[in-house]
Amino acid sequence: NNMSGSSNYEEFLLNLGWEVELSKHTGFKGGLHPLKNTYSVYYADTLVEIMFHVATKMGTSHNTNDEHHRKIRHIGNDEIQIIWTEHYHEYDRSIIASQFGDVLIVIHPLPNSLYRIRIDKTSQ
Repeated sequence: NNMSGSSNYEEFLLNLGWEVELSKHTGFKGGLHPLKNTYSVYYADTLVEIMFHVATKMGTSHNTNDEHHRKIRHIGNDEIQIIWTEHYHEYDRSIIASQFGDVLIVIHPLPNSLYRIRIDKTSQ
């Protein structure tokens, strides 16, 4: 349903950066609007700021078809997409239709705290 994730997924998010409340966040917001997105994951150091577009944190108050399409449209515009999948089949790039998404980093958790990571780059 893209409104929550497993405990492994939530732990992964905490390792990407800090959860920030967008209405109070004064740094880079990555195009996320505080009225439609309450929280997101943010990372910064002296050289870079990154606001991750996290589907499970985008507009989770309503699970409507419009909300779902808004999430996909927003994430589909990202050049680099990090995909967390707990399925045993290969991730299908066409799930998020996009002219962007030049690089997909697909993370699949395995037993014993190991991960299978696949990097898929378009041929452009």
